[in-house]
Amino acid sequence: MNEDFKNVIKQSKWTCYTYPYSCIIFETNIVTKNFFNNCELLSFISDNNYYTLYTDGSKSELFVRSAVYDPQCKFGQSFLLDPKCSVFTAEVYAALEALKALKRIAHINSFNNFLILTDSLSMVQSLTNLRFDFKKNYILYNIKKLLFSYAKKGIQVSFMWIPSHRGITGNEIVDKIARDGTNMLDVSSIVKVPLTDCYQSIDNQVNSLWVEFWKQDQEQKGKWYGTVQEKLPVAPWYNKLKMASRDFVTTINRLRFGHSTVPAHLARLGIVESSYCTFCNNSVGDIEHFIFTCECFSFDRLILVSEISDIVQNQVTVQDPSRRLSDMLKNRSYYVPLYKFIKNTVGKL
Repeated sequence: MNEDFKNVIKQSKWTCYTYPYSCIIFETNIVTKNFFNNCELLSFISDNNYYTLYTDGSKSELFVRSAVYDPQCKFGQSFLLDPKCSVFTAEVYAALEALKALKRIAHINSFNNFLILTDSLSMVQSLTNLRFDFKKNYILYNIKKLLFSYAKKGIQVSFMWIPSHRGITGNEIVDKIARDGTNMLDVSSIVKVPLTDCYQSIDNQVNSLWVEFWKQDQEQKGKWYGTVQEKLPVAPWYNKLKMASRDFVTTINRLRFGHSTVPAHLARLGIVESSYCTFCNNSVGDIEHFIFTCECFSFDRLILVSEISDIVQNQVTVQDPSRRLSDMLKNRSYYVPLYKFIKNTVGKL
């Protein structure tokens, strides 16, 4: 696991506490106008005498790239990031590179009114709402630092969100630059991976360890529950039930765990002497006997079969249950009929 996170940013202080307060609270200038075609956008840019830069981020199974495109000089460049970086990090790093380029452009061309255009609404919103938060992407604070320094020099930088796939030429060009890796510069070893981008990877690895432990544990104990719950659950089976009574949940849980007050289980624990069914006295009184074979509950069993058959017919995805209780308990659709059968026969488990 340590090898997977060697390129993650490591600091003695959280990034949000390394910059002055005035820098963090500096308001990012956001242009909120919406343009849904290229002509309207270009007219707006011309009327306000903006120098524009388009940014984009792209992530696939093979790469993570940022890109910046300058339509004034018709030049674009892409930047290769660590594959563990998120597409959001690719978007914000593209904005950071655009801001770095502004220093050179402002010096050579004497421009002081810049507009950075991006199709990442989440980045624009993050810059707008950025305050002291250790969970925020550290590159956002680097962007704030540059914006603050430019403002003190009289250079105005604004951000504007533009919709993607709407025929906006600059956005389509920068998107292609990011995907194709045009004029690519490899910064994967320089740009550290934000800790926030590792949350999913950490979650996946922890989940893998749990699954491995889950399988190993079932070799020693919990074999019955393992046949019912084959995969590690992320939430209790009753998590989304709105009208489930405590008795309903308790009864189904006891069926799922295999721990109940039937004679076979109580005899195994040494609580009662006989493991035979207390209703028919003809067979071992385990839970499968009560549900499938006990002759005292034949009529109730017909009702159970009828209700389950209705469920199978009304739900295309529900398969016809087998004669094994563990298979029936894998399908939550059968829980209500099973519960009703238990309440009408043995009463409680």
